[in-house]
Amino acid sequence: MILVNGWVTNLEELHTLPGLESWLRDLQTFSRLTVFDKRGVGLSDRVNEQDLPGLSERLEDIRAIMNREQIPKATLLGISEGGPIALAFAHKYPHLVESIIIIGSFARWIEDETYPHGISPELHAKTVKEIEDNWGKPIGYQLMAPSLQNSEIFKKAWASFLRKSASPGTAKTFYHMNLNIDVRKLLPEINCPALIMHRKGDRLIPFQLGRYMANHLPQASYLPLDGEDHLPWVGDVKPITNAIAQFMGEHFMPHREVLEEGKLQPEDLETLHALKTHLEANYFEHYSIEELCYQFNINAFKLKYGFKKLFGIPVMQFVREARLKHAKKLLEKSRLSVKEVAYKIGYRHPESFSKAFSRLYDQSPSEMR
Repeated sequence: MILVNGWVTNLEELHTLPGLESWLRDLQTFSRLTVFDKRGVGLSDRVNEQDLPGLSERLEDIRAIMNREQIPKATLLGISEGGPIALAFAHKYPHLVESIIIIGSFARWIEDETYPHGISPELHAKTVKEIEDNWGKPIGYQLMAPSLQNSEIFKKAWASFLRKSASPGTAKTFYHMNLNIDVRKLLPEINCPALIMHRKGDRLIPFQLGRYMANHLPQASYLPLDGEDHLPWVGDVKPITNAIAQFMGEHFMPHREVLEEGKLQPEDLETLHALKTHLEANYFEHYSIEELCYQFNINAFKLKYGFKKLFGIPVMQFVREARLKHAKKLLEKSRLSVKEVAYKIGYRHPESFSKAFSRLYDQSPSEMR
């Protein structure tokens, strides 16, 4: 399976976005997963903003990746703008595509007189102005992940992810390129199996755009999903992962041995995964086991036993280590003193912070700096 991502990306920073790394690991339990930064963004070579790749170049890049990785045939997983890229690739190279899975995407994004489903040019113009004026800030976070819009951790991670993925000019140019994508005429000629998923309340790409694709692809199955988040690894993730696995002919059941012990039920696993995503986005909050049990409607035994069994670490230690990882970044990239870092991540006593940090990294904070 080849993940064709949307807009801008940076492979080195994927782990910083709450929930994304866990989702990719789940996909890897039933597929050989290939992820890449497209030309001009992330870890790929920078190009002049006047020479950024168009649709045809994007298709050739996917083909080059398949040749390099010796992939004879693949399922393409297209997210957001990656959807029409995957569709165009399947149209041009049908012999290389086993099937297509598309999440929160479009055949055309902007409306015109023949396509009232899209978003108005005026609204898109406002977004472009936002990129021009505020690149470096968490642009669009309330559209991408409304369920995390109150998470300061997610906002900072999203802003950093955007900055490290592309320059302001590249981001704006890629956005304009997305507005020029139109694969509507290709849809009736794409004959591989396709699964189209779209959250009903998607705030970035309207739900009806996904339905339009499904209605015009000959072999498409359409799966409407509850929720407002555009990013598929945020919110209720399991229906998406399960649908992908079942579509690919596998039965996805993470941590089957935990269920066979009889101590946890499938719904408990979903709760624990949701709790972990919440903690990844809110590790600065002060938690107790009792508060987490109440918030996620799970008893203390299942929380403590299940979290450690699933993720290999006690839940409160997971929170502490998330804070310490943040501290490591601050030591590496900021000019804050060790004492200031300790206070910033919630330690009242810098000595306690230094001891905890040294246990995790085999270096004191001052040695690391």
